[in-house]
Amino acid sequence: MSFQDVKREIQNANDAVNLGFSNLNSTICNQQYDTARMINGLESTVQGGFNATNVALLQGQNAIQTQLAGCCCDLREAVTGVNYNLATQSCDTRNTIQNGIRDVIDNQNANARAVLDKLTQQELAAKDAQISALNNQLFRADLAASQSAQNSYLINTLRPFPVASYTVCNPFTGSYGYANYNNCGCGCGCGCNG
Repeated sequence: MSFQDVKREIQNANDAVNLGFSNLNSTICNQQYDTARMINGLESTVQGGFNATNVALLQGQNAIQTQLAGCCCDLREAVTGVNYNLATQSCDTRNTIQNGIRDVIDNQNANARAVLDKLTQQELAAKDAQISALNNQLFRADLAASQSAQNSYLINTLRPFPVASYTVCNPFTGSYGYANYNNCGCGCGCGCNG
């Protein structure tokens, strides 16, 4: 029952009481004087009833006020509960969004790290391949130099062609008749050519 309905019922009760008193006063005024004592008794009874009605109305109004105050308190408590629930849900929603964003950022960071690690591995592999190629080239150059030095040593040591202990002039040149080349340049003065 709403406050307006209660107020309307109280007004109707007041109107009915007022109408009753108005009718009663008319009746009393219309009666003869000899019934005045009886009217006084009746009036006293009616006054007691009126007082009882007023007390009942006041008690009803107090009950309604108490009920309205309780309703306001209940409503305030319900609004407080709704506000708390909204704040809790808002906090949960923010936490969910923050966690989701953090997960996306962590995933992106992990992906970036994976790409950078792969690029680093590729660079290291390329560097290692270049170092290996340079090592192979250096090994081949060292081997070639070693082989060349060894060959030179062997050739100088073994000499596949004979070397004369001292230079002699060609017996077929000079004064014997084939050609006469004096001072051929060998340093012996024999006139040989070589």
